[in-house]
Amino acid sequence: MAREPAMNPRIFDRFPVLTTPRLVLREPVAADARALLALYADDEVNRFQLQDALPSLGAARALVTRWRRRFALEAEIRWVITAREDGALLGTCAYAHLLPGVGRGHLTYELARRAWGRGLATEAVRAMVAFGHGEAGLHRLEAVVAPEHEASARVLRKAGFAEEGVLRAYARWRGRYRDLRMFSILRGA
Repeated sequence: MAREPAMNPRIFDRFPVLTTPRLVLREPVAADARALLALYADDEVNRFQLQDALPSLGAARALVTRWRRRFALEAEIRWVITAREDGALLGTCAYAHLLPGVGRGHLTYELARRAWGRGLATEAVRAMVAFGHGEAGLHRLEAVVAPEHEASARVLRKAGFAEEGVLRAYARWRGRYRDLRMFSILRGA
């Protein structure tokens, strides 16, 4: 009996563009560097992210190059989140860790402050879930959230994720180990 693959490897044949009523999640390009520099310069955006502020436009360009290289290596899918209406860059989201052998993807996202409070993060995460459980063929999608980041926890719950518990000292950033809350959604659940 043939085994069903845990992840569809063809998702890396061409960059997947995801559209929602208000958003387009597309491949990052060099021209996005200036907007990414501004996004990551906002301390409130970075407050709960592992991504620090970028020191220069050159560093923002290098980040885009790194994201594109990781896609070519079939290691990550990083989208820029843009407004469908005018193409303005609103943030980024990613399957930052893909484990094809077990059908698992770890997602992350951040939005510019001007996009907060309008349901756009939930809309982007729902598009990622549809892609992850659909075309990508992943079984388990997961995300981690800082314990005090209730806004992100709400986004994940609205998108159908269940909170599983606290991962003690799960990540190290800004000089110390941090607990993180684990959320997941399973295909067909």
